Amino acid sequence: MEVKLTIGEVMTTFPATVEGNESLERAKQLMLQQGYRHLPVMNQGSVVGILSERDINVAVVSSGKSSEELSVAAAFVGHPYQVSREQTLESVLHEMLLQHIGSVLVVEEGKLVGIFTTMDACRLLRERL
Repeated sequence: MEVKLTIGEVMTTFPATVEGNESLERAKQLMLQQGYRHLPVMNQGSVVGILSERDINVAVVSSGKSSEELSVAAAFVGHPYQVSREQTLESVLHEMLLQHIGSVLVVEEGKLVGIFTTMDACRLLRERL
């Protein structure tokens, strides 16, 4: 019998987060320090979106302003794809492909517990080869 991996087994647990009122520069620095390309965006303990390096670059270029002048709220994507830690890896990867998304937030009882990204998928594949 084949055992299917769950997203909870392969996710990055308790990732760094940002608030919508923080500057894009702060988010960019946090990404650099932590080695992340995606950050969950929170508001009073609840997930409200996801911010990627690409989102930051697009906001800066399209606005003509610096990352110090812009807030996370000006760039993040709302309503991110969310799953529970029991969701199978196979189903999450399928949905990521269908939706053309690079990250999934893992939430339990309304609280963020992890993130799974294309980089996590690459690491997992490398370990299995």
